[in-house]
Amino acid sequence: MFKVGDKKLWIITNVLTYIFYLYIAVCIPYTHDDWDWGLSVGLEQLKNASLNSRYAGNFFAVIMTRSELIKNIIISVVAWGIPYTYSGIISKSYKEKTVSFLLCNVFVMLMPVEMWAQTYGWVSGFANYVISLLCIGIFIRMCNGSDEPITGRLNARDIFFFVFVVIFQLFLENISIYFFSVSIFICVVAIKKQTHKRRYAIILAANIIGLIIMFSSNIYGELFKTGETLTHLVVVRKFSFDMDKGLLSIIKNVLDNFVTIRLVDIWRSTKWLVLLVLIVTFLLIQKNKTKLEKKYKIAIIAELATLFVYLGMLFNLTVVNENRTTDIFFGLFYIWFIFFVLFIICSVTDKKVKYTCVFSWISAFLSVVPLSAILENGSRLYLASYMFIIITVIELIIYIFKDSSFEFKIKPAIVLGIVVFGLFVHRFYVYTDIYLNTCNSREQIQNAIKNNSDEVHLNYYNYEEYLWGEYPVDDERIDFYKKFYHIPEEMEIIYE
Repeated sequence: MFKVGDKKLWIITNVLTYIFYLYIAVCIPYTHDDWDWGLSVGLEQLKNASLNSRYAGNFFAVIMTRSELIKNIIISVVAWGIPYTYSGIISKSYKEKTVSFLLCNVFVMLMPVEMWAQTYGWVSGFANYVISLLCIGIFIRMCNGSDEPITGRLNARDIFFFVFVVIFQLFLENISIYFFSVSIFICVVAIKKQTHKRRYAIILAANIIGLIIMFSSNIYGELFKTGETLTHLVVVRKFSFDMDKGLLSIIKNVLDNFVTIRLVDIWRSTKWLVLLVLIVTFLLIQKNKTKLEKKYKIAIIAELATLFVYLGMLFNLTVVNENRTTDIFFGLFYIWFIFFVLFIICSVTDKKVKYTCVFSWISAFLSVVPLSAILENGSRLYLASYMFIIITVIELIIYIFKDSSFEFKIKPAIVLGIVVFGLFVHRFYVYTDIYLNTCNSREQIQNAIKNNSDEVHLNYYNYEEYLWGEYPVDDERIDFYKKFYHIPEEMEIIYE
């Protein structure tokens, strides 16, 4: 009966979570470049790859901006599917899956508001950055679920793997490069161990084809030729180095960018997450005290030293603003932090948990290495890193308490459920206000068009921090906005 109860709780939790994300999807308005993706210019950008070759992500942007029903279905399914997929990366009981699922939703709600605005709260951003997260989870599960017997001939599963991986490569350039490297590694390991060689060879072949398609746009040729591209747009892409200064200079600049910008930006808005990781590693050290043996004292000393150094650096920021010097110190600290946590993870006795956590922890940082070659900023660039970190944290938490003798007076799933409910209620309130404002704006537009007015007055959003580019701010955006909502060219838009 207890197991049946756990299964029912798992199902109810998933259903209620999906309903929440469906409501949020309905409330998310079209903003920023959603307007041009929803016009003929967006279709041309997709076909001609004039902005990039993110064919999969751009395809979703095009269809989601042409139909609110499609937008609502895709956003709700993907937003629910991410915690669902990641909670099952490692085989768990229904109770553990429910805890993992709820924890994942907690972290999604706790992500920096700016990161949310640029990904979950922006339809076009969702198309590339959030859907790719679901694909990453599916990819990891594909690799983890490779224990099934393999026949001598190609089957439907192999074809699905191939097609999926090619599509998966067409969302984000840095993710495409990183998982191409991962595929090479696991293919070499498979050949060495003489296990599942065909499957990983198929995945590698799909990665190669996807990578070629991803960088097939002319803009990448221009980037490698001149060092910059799309100079006529706000989204200008430029290398972080001067190609004329030689290989050593290029390597130096890329490493500098990685340490002082990329590593720092991963944690810049989530400094609390460093403290949480340290708490988890402390609990892990205690759990694996016997295995660590003589290394136990060293691990504890390193843990405390890391904590005090980090707290000291945070205190210093209350006196000195973040600058080049502080970025160097934080960057060097994070390098130490990465290796320290990796060392502690390696003490995990469950191989499945250990390998999954090692992979997700390393991926959080190596996946941004390709970004170190270009000058591009934005919280959305670090969404995948954030997800990899929280996967590591969640899997370690489940592992730490799995065989614990500690008796919970209240079931952890219930406690987490209450926390998730509170976070959902807050987000529900925010997006209800956003939805009402959006409906009011559309009504004002329709009335102004109907009355042949010279101007239309629209209200500012009360929670504009949850949206990205919610107002058309230049002539090009205003033109796209008017065409998207069928507003006459001569009508003036006034926000108040």
